[in-house]
Amino acid sequence: MRLRKEVQEMLREIIFNGTNVIVLSSSLLLFLSFPPAGLWPAAWIAFMPLFNAVEGRSVKQTVVLFFLCGFFFWLGAISWISAVTFIGMLLLCGYLALYFACFGLVFPLSRNMPQALAPVFLAAAWTALEYLRGMILTGFPWALLGHTQYLNLPAIQISDITGVWGVSFLIMFFNAAFYPVFSGRQPLDTAAKRVAPAIICVMAALTYGLFRLFTPPAAGDFKIALVQGNIPQKLKWAVSSRKFIVDKFLGISSEAVIKDNPDIVIWPEASFPELMGEETELYSRLRDTVREWNTPLLFGAVLREGEGYYNGAFLLSSGGEIAGEYRKIQLVPFGEFIPFRKTLGFLETVVPIGDFYPGREFKVFTAEGKGLDNAGKQHKFAVLICFEDAFPRLSRRFVRAGAGLLVNMTNDAWFGRSGASSQHLQSSVFRAVENRVWVARAANTGITAVIDSKGKIRDIVKNKRGDPLFTEGYLSVPVGGAGQGGSFYTANGDLLVYFCFMFVFAGGLWTGFLHALTRRRLK
Repeated sequence: MRLRKEVQEMLREIIFNGTNVIVLSSSLLLFLSFPPAGLWPAAWIAFMPLFNAVEGRSVKQTVVLFFLCGFFFWLGAISWISAVTFIGMLLLCGYLALYFACFGLVFPLSRNMPQALAPVFLAAAWTALEYLRGMILTGFPWALLGHTQYLNLPAIQISDITGVWGVSFLIMFFNAAFYPVFSGRQPLDTAAKRVAPAIICVMAALTYGLFRLFTPPAAGDFKIALVQGNIPQKLKWAVSSRKFIVDKFLGISSEAVIKDNPDIVIWPEASFPELMGEETELYSRLRDTVREWNTPLLFGAVLREGEGYYNGAFLLSSGGEIAGEYRKIQLVPFGEFIPFRKTLGFLETVVPIGDFYPGREFKVFTAEGKGLDNAGKQHKFAVLICFEDAFPRLSRRFVRAGAGLLVNMTNDAWFGRSGASSQHLQSSVFRAVENRVWVARAANTGITAVIDSKGKIRDIVKNKRGDPLFTEGYLSVPVGGAGQGGSFYTANGDLLVYFCFMFVFAGGLWTGFLHALTRRRLK
């Protein structure tokens, strides 16, 4: 009862004293830094209003304000989930806002630290929390702070050393260092110890980024054709639409094969509308057409094996035989399965949840080149289905296993013309830079794209108006694939994250020690 009254009083104060406007301004700036707006410079100042708003407030008040900021940000950023489940979207926003609240819990600790260390501590805490968000409940590493910079190519090149976490760290470092200056609370000339390290780190990252960009990306020698079928979600699993779907994909693909003679044709997630493992008329037609093309086909489909269902990717050889299959490892929590079903099973009543089994094998596919200069060359690639490309550890594992190309097969039709498709594209850009490989995206309704090893988006399927969404077509592009890829980050992983955890732990112990010492002296 007492806690509830305290929270009510805090909320009343926040609502009526104008602090809510400040909190909302941080939420808005952070929201605008992500697609669909994509104003990436906003991320570098997004947290400054919030940090200034919590100065001088109690820990409880700080936690509440951070939670509110997070909730309103996520309400805007992932509003597209409401197309599937409105209640589920609200629950997810509340859960994700808890990470903001946790950051608010450690924020006051920075007040007792030296000026030079406080911003580092806050940047480390934020980065550690983002990493945990990508792990807990199987993980939701979506809309990471670093993702805002996916079009800022010089800034993201450090990802081949630090992963996306390094970019998140830099942005929060800058916000934490400059917010007293931003508010006028501390003049710039007296804040040198606080801001100078942030300026040095940002400049060093940009210098490294420019250096890397001057180095040409790995040459493309593996010609792929990415097909965007634009199948409406309402038709996706309709029995009466199966022939229409296969006809459409085969029609677009045949045009690509005739005009461009690619080494492989790639379809999106679940593009084949029937269950694999069953010999059907449509599947027989698919195999016959692939033989006529004399070109391998990579496509997505659902596999039934016993009582279990798997979201999979299948490679048909140019002879029409299954040359490999991959079963999705990282399932969508509360979308494809329920984590901790015994405890959270009740969510089936509010969220439409599938019941898939996860795959176990990190499969690397192989396809041969067809061109005069490429004939017989073995090209190795791996598949990331749907939001698997949001998980750095998966991509690292595939590249270390020999993949020189990452293929993201997805279907984002669920979410209409929201920012979901562009937000999804952000993840693919970072997977390319982190591992110095090309990334090819085949999306049912968009965004189908090719990204080089520098993170540059080379080409996108668009209609005549330049719209990448809800249009059909294909890309035929040479990409890297044979013996290419790998970086410091690929080999060594999340070293920066481990540093962040250690720094936060040490900082927490140090401030706790100082607090205890002060109290003893006062006594």
